[in-house]
Amino acid sequence: MSSVSWAEQFFFQRQAENSQLNFAYQWRDLDNHSRQISFQVPQTGFLQTPVNFRPLSPARIHREIKPDLRSFAHDSGWRDVEINLPHGGESIEINLRSGTAGQRQQRMQALLTEKERLQQEIMHRNYYNLLVDHARRQGFKPDHVRIAEESHPAVQSLAEAFANKLGEDSSPYDSLRLILSFVQTIPYAELDNRFSSPGAGFHTPARLLFENRGDCDSKVTLIAALFSALHPQTESLIVYLPGHAMFAVDIEPGEDDYWVRHDERRFLLTEPTGPARFEPGRIGDRYVPHVYNGALVVEAF
Repeated sequence: MSSVSWAEQFFFQRQAENSQLNFAYQWRDLDNHSRQISFQVPQTGFLQTPVNFRPLSPARIHREIKPDLRSFAHDSGWRDVEINLPHGGESIEINLRSGTAGQRQQRMQALLTEKERLQQEIMHRNYYNLLVDHARRQGFKPDHVRIAEESHPAVQSLAEAFANKLGEDSSPYDSLRLILSFVQTIPYAELDNRFSSPGAGFHTPARLLFENRGDCDSKVTLIAALFSALHPQTESLIVYLPGHAMFAVDIEPGEDDYWVRHDERRFLLTEPTGPARFEPGRIGDRYVPHVYNGALVVEAF
């Protein structure tokens, strides 16, 4: 069994002053030393960087698809197409009322292809992407990698504050360790089911810093944004396990560390969630079987 201590954030302050937002934190790092950091961001637009994120349900996707799919059918000269949203919009139903069997099959295939294209377009516009888990279940989720990459302007001031704390000679491992201790101490919110409630409860890095609270997907996205801002040349991964997410970095793991393999390399696993305090390479006991059994999927930066 792993022996862990509890992460501790003992001060958080957010103040608006002269069109700026001032943030200040105090916490205990992985060596149990007291740390403090502060940074400032423009108030205007901060929470909209990269997007004012909101959950995207299947019903909302289907409501947006329906008029465009009708227009596609109309423009194709197919006036016999009927499109319905049964079960409160949880599914989309396409019926063809005329034509030969061959014509109906051809038209249905074209309509399904267009439906898929429209869905991908809506997901991209709303910062979502497809999720296929280790068991081949398919759904969709916030595009955490894209959100992390496009959150660099929002976290740049904080990343620079970390760089000043670390000094010029710090390694990616040093940065990872300090940022990890910071993110672990941010109060934790339970992750909603990715498949039944995609994006519910998710905070972008800017929103997480503003609210000082987030689930594991939100925390992983924040640490990914911060680490990639400091070390853009070091490849990293977001690792999805059943009901959880972790962060992995292209740093050679130690003998007793946990890691995942990607592109024939071993990536050091980290646990950003908290409130337990974990060193890089250490994870909670409940997730060890998933790592050993390969019950995970990864997305790379």
